[in-house]
Amino acid sequence: MKIEEEYPNVCTLTQEEVEENPYCDGDHKAAFYRLFAKKAYGMSWDDVKDLDCRKVIISPDIQESWYRNRPGDVSEVQLTMALAMSGPKAEHALPPLTVRWTDDCIKK
Repeated sequence: MKIEEEYPNVCTLTQEEVEENPYCDGDHKAAFYRLFAKKAYGMSWDDVKDLDCRKVIISPDIQESWYRNRPGDVSEVQLTMALAMSGPKAEHALPPLTVRWTDDCIKK
């Protein structure tokens, strides 16, 4: 079964997109969510009123890249706590570079 048949809301990122859009960038802005809004909903981050990060699920390789590409002043513990408290969560069953989400994760 293809991932698209199992989950209605899913997209696959490129390795370049993942590397260039970490969980938080040098300015401590959530670069990943700006990319997510564009890829999942075709909208600018400025048009997003609310995002429930707990309703976004990523493949483990995306999360691993966030640890590699985190700003120097963000420790592994800080990143782990942010992910544990608000998400997104990694799901080992997802294929590499995959993001899935629920219909109600973003409000316009």
